Amino acid sequence: MNTFLVKDGQFWLDDQPLFIQAGEFHYFRTPRDQWAQRLDLLRMAGFNAVAAYIPWLWHQPEPGLSDLDGHTHPMRDLAGFLDLAASMGFTIIARHGPPAQRLVQRRGPCDQGGEDGRQGHHQHAQPRADQ
Repeated sequence: MNTFLVKDGQFWLDDQPLFIQAGEFHYFRTPRDQWAQRLDLLRMAGFNAVAAYIPWLWHQPEPGLSDLDGHTHPMRDLAGFLDLAASMGFTIIARHGPPAQRLVQRRGPCDQGGEDGRQGHHQHAQPRADQ
């Protein structure tokens, strides 16, 4: 198991100083067959970490159904994305969000919810194409 800590104003991983250079990647907006190529571009640009939002609305397409392995849609394969990024040597900065779900349609607490009437629940949330 790796050890990660902050001391003397910097990050340390396994007793070695670590300078994190992260690029943002929205796996849920990119076809799965392009993930490796896009991550390789980050690596060639000198990044050693990848930051990614994990949009829960996208991974829970309906109440009681969660998809973290792509069984309902290949771009929902969060486990596959994380495994791929790790196998390519990236440190992964996983973030909940996006904030207020700005990057997905039918988002936010002002929405009246899905057909089940629950406030803030959205059936069939989709990544926005206009971002």
